[in-house]
Amino acid sequence: MCPLLPPGFVLDPTSICSNSVQFVEQKWCPGSFSSEGRYNFADHSGLGGIYKSSVEGHGVVMLRQPEQRIISGYFYDQHDWPKEHFHRPAKDLLEYAQVCSGCAVKILTRKAIDGDLSTGYTVCGNPPPATTVEVTLAKQRLRSGFVFVGITDEWDLSICLLHAIFGGSCLA
Repeated sequence: MCPLLPPGFVLDPTSICSNSVQFVEQKWCPGSFSSEGRYNFADHSGLGGIYKSSVEGHGVVMLRQPEQRIISGYFYDQHDWPKEHFHRPAKDLLEYAQVCSGCAVKILTRKAIDGDLSTGYTVCGNPPPATTVEVTLAKQRLRSGFVFVGITDEWDLSICLLHAIFGGSCLA
């Protein structure tokens, strides 16, 4: 993926959404990451509008336990809560979960750029719940359109598997 990356390079996790990531992409990983349809490297933009052109057949994703993502988002200043839609914060964790649930499905199927708040919400905070049609499509896309699907709760194992598939040493 990044043939020019120096051996032993580790990206500082505190800079994952900053300009340093774009620098790494441009300097050491030219052509490895598509910027089509996304706001920045680690955003949560919807892939619905760019799946065929930029993801299918070479997508890489790390997925998180949905309940943990909801709890984390709620306590991280209600990340993804559609404040512009409701004109108030979520009343509690349950209300937040009811609106923001299905984030991975929404990302895999809906079309929206994270950071483009002209709609009043992010793709994960898009109020209509994920439909059964979207769930089916998301599963199909994960099975056939991604070359790697990792699990954040099994980070070390997932990264070792990534290295086994694409090259590199397992350091865990």
